[in-house]
Amino acid sequence: MKQITAVLAGNPNVGKSTVFNGLTGLSQHTGNWSGKTVSCAEGTFSCSGTICTVTDLPGIYSLRTHSEEENIARTCICSSHPDILIVVGDATCLERGLHLLKQITQLSDLNQTALMFCVNLCDEAEKNGIHIDFLKLEKILGIPVFDCVARNKKRIELLKERIVLEATQAGRHPDPDFSPEEIARQTVQYTKKNYRKRQGQLDRFLTGRVTGSLVMIFLLLIVFWITITGANYPSAFLWEQFFRLELWMAKTFQEAGVPGWLTEALVSGVYRSVAWIVSVMLPPMAIFFPLFTLLEDLGYLPRAAFNMDCAFKKCHACGKQCLTMCVVTAPVSKELSVR
Repeated sequence: MKQITAVLAGNPNVGKSTVFNGLTGLSQHTGNWSGKTVSCAEGTFSCSGTICTVTDLPGIYSLRTHSEEENIARTCICSSHPDILIVVGDATCLERGLHLLKQITQLSDLNQTALMFCVNLCDEAEKNGIHIDFLKLEKILGIPVFDCVARNKKRIELLKERIVLEATQAGRHPDPDFSPEEIARQTVQYTKKNYRKRQGQLDRFLTGRVTGSLVMIFLLLIVFWITITGANYPSAFLWEQFFRLELWMAKTFQEAGVPGWLTEALVSGVYRSVAWIVSVMLPPMAIFFPLFTLLEDLGYLPRAAFNMDCAFKKCHACGKQCLTMCVVTAPVSKELSVR
């Protein structure tokens, strides 16, 4: 069977990983690039007598290397030389995907690589009254454009066929000087006229110099308060059950004639330490991570990262690292409150 390689690139929260999962199913694994801690996913699918190996890159907004994810994505795109590079965009905000596509077309190492623009979340766009003329978009760009709903198995099967077809043909590339605003204006229609206005107002409010910081502090305080307060009850319950088991273990060891020093080491030392960590750390993590996932699904976390980017750049970091700090802070805050 013939073998080809494909790479998926795209912004965060555009359903890129859902597309990857739909293409590869269970034939996938996760690994790290050499010398890096950022994980990648690879998988395979077969179609029309061809086996395709697909690499899912970290979600990025730009190829300007301000973070490790962007550096990894740029390096992979430039050095892996896949047969086809698929840029996954968001149908509800076509310009962002076109901006990334434009940056990719300006790279000089893609002469032998076919390009495809996969526009995902078309069902969400339709719900919001957004209609895209995909035939016109493909004609303007000069590369294959595929309208996708990653949760639709039929569309995924058609995407597989299109990937194999385009990867085995001569690669096509758009003019690197195309204008994403201009192209979106020509190909996108809004039946709900206030949709973009509301989105713009929401973005200005959530990323404003004053309002952005206030909203971020308020939301994080709410999340931390729910995490710490809500975790008190399951923590107390778990500790009570672990304490009962500790008494039973100590009594059992004593009746069995186990030396006192060994009982102290195993029960009062190892078991009590593990019980304390589980009862204190597990409940807040079980509450915090779903809340944080909800904020990510609502699209707020990228805006929070944008708000913190300037401050974090002063210490040679990026705004996305504030999210990592929040993830670490929640369990620690719970631990300190117990102490």
